[in-house]
Amino acid sequence: AYAGDLAGAGPFAAHAANRVAGASSAPADLTALGVLDGDELEGIIGRCRWFPGDDLVQLAMPDAVVETLLARRSSGGAS
Repeated sequence: AYAGDLAGAGPFAAHAANRVAGASSAPADLTALGVLDGDELEGIIGRCRWFPGDDLVQLAMPDAVVETLLARRSSGGAS
């Protein structure tokens, strides 16, 4: 399951054994998921916090021109 925000995850947020939390415009969502340093997730597309091991991971991303990456980051989605 995927959710754009914590409220959208419903009961999955609390009951999922494995979770990946990415950058969020709502720091309280990250705190509720157990992310201690949400700033580590900002600035690089694909950077996530993996639970339950709490590892910081970088998901593989296709090469893209800088403009595309900036547009994707500013809109919060794929372009």
